[in-house]
Amino acid sequence: MKIHSLLFTAFAFILSIVGGFITVPTFAFATNEMTFCETYSDGSGSYERISRDTYCDYYELYNTFIPKKVPAYSSVGLSNNCAGVAGTELIAYYDSVLPNLIPNFEPGYEWAGEYYFDGNTSQTVAVQNELYNLMGTNTTGDGTTINQFKKGITSYVNNQGYNISFSSCGKFNLNSALNFFNKNIPLIIFLNSYEYYAEIGISLEDNHVHMIGRKSTNPHVAVAFGYLEFDFFKDGAVFKKDKFLIISFGDDSLGYLSIDNYDCFEDSYAITIY
Repeated sequence: MKIHSLLFTAFAFILSIVGGFITVPTFAFATNEMTFCETYSDGSGSYERISRDTYCDYYELYNTFIPKKVPAYSSVGLSNNCAGVAGTELIAYYDSVLPNLIPNFEPGYEWAGEYYFDGNTSQTVAVQNELYNLMGTNTTGDGTTINQFKKGITSYVNNQGYNISFSSCGKFNLNSALNFFNKNIPLIIFLNSYEYYAEIGISLEDNHVHMIGRKSTNPHVAVAFGYLEFDFFKDGAVFKKDKFLIISFGDDSLGYLSIDNYDCFEDSYAITIY
């Protein structure tokens, strides 16, 4: 967990008058704010490989998600930039309906009535670079704070002539999240740790679910756009429930964040750009 100190200057209330001038002494005090810094494409990610195997008579799946999903990008050439990648994914998601949120760009294509997002392009990498600077990533510590994320993405969106709103879901509230997903509104999630399973590492059989993933205690930022629950049955009764957020992780993958408990969350917001 990365913590950094921000030093602020405040006016002292002890004033001394010398030769007709007022001398105002200053003092500094510190506050702590977490920075989020996990990145994979530049090799800075640190994690443990994990797997889940559940055997059952059968299982049932319940899910709620944004049909369009969201893009899956990764950082290109910038360290500790998970916040910039997540911000770019949100911007590209809304660019599919808001002209020139990313100038002269189409983030995907429609086929057979469904929308499919492309991967990273020179234009999305340029947005990552711009957000890196607007957010002040790595200027006060390794990565980006929540306030830096908000200020940076707000500046970008406003510069393109649009507005942005942040609707708090507390550290995390599943009912609030489901409500936003049903309205096609994604969440930005700030994590102090995670257990993540990419789609490519999941095998579903009639009586067996096998999942390969990774876990880490490094702070990370990702975009959530849905919820998935497995109910596993044996002898006609549920003996296990596995719960996940469906997310774009920031390493070119979509997958599943374990939320068997909410200890991994630092904060979460539903993001609307309009």
